[in-house]
Amino acid sequence: MNQTSEIIKKYSHMYDVAFEVISNHPEGKDVTPEMIKKALISRITDLDKHNEWIEACAWINASEEI
Repeated sequence: MNQTSEIIKKYSHMYDVAFEVISNHPEGKDVTPEMIKKALISRITDLDKHNEWIEACAWINASEEI
């Protein structure tokens, strides 16, 4: 790195995205990894279709410099 180079700081931010999984058990004990994946992919597709990423993502107060 030469003297004119500037170090650019980077930050990591945590977000949460809600999605639903429909199952037959009242406490979700029958939910499988495949069901979770399918529901999450469906949610992502819906967010893309309606361009609602900012509205759908909740920022978790957990940012840090990396």
